[in-house]
Amino acid sequence: MTTDGTGLEKLVAAIEERFLPAGMTVDLRVRQRDNDGRQVAEFDIVVSGKVGTSSFSWLIECRDRPSEGPAPAAWIEQLVGRRSRFLFNTVTAVSTTGFSPAAIDYAKSARIDLREVAAFEPGTFDWCEMHKMQFSQRISTLRGA
Repeated sequence: MTTDGTGLEKLVAAIEERFLPAGMTVDLRVRQRDNDGRQVAEFDIVVSGKVGTSSFSWLIECRDRPSEGPAPAAWIEQLVGRRSRFLFNTVTAVSTTGFSPAAIDYAKSARIDLREVAAFEPGTFDWCEMHKMQFSQRISTLRGA
């Protein structure tokens, strides 16, 4: 996996995209700008679209920092702030090193979903890369026996 986290982000985005309903979009490295055009935030993955008649936005943030150990509660606090400031409906934190006990407790109370990617090697998920699928269905009618 790349050390800048892009490998993890691409993996998570690809998995989520496979299971989303039609009409939802998945965007990587989304830059948020203020009214003057200055960048105020960058989001790893943003899933958006319509759910019924309402707009829906989901932030997924990824953390791939093996040398720092389990993700701390401070990171979860930052995600709670991002959800509130940028009006995300839901937020998910993904870590390759798990989460500290304090992070798990705070995430539960703050309604932040947690996911852990324990191992990932490039090429591991080649099986889920689908470019084309052919489907045929035979229909027969039995008129008498």
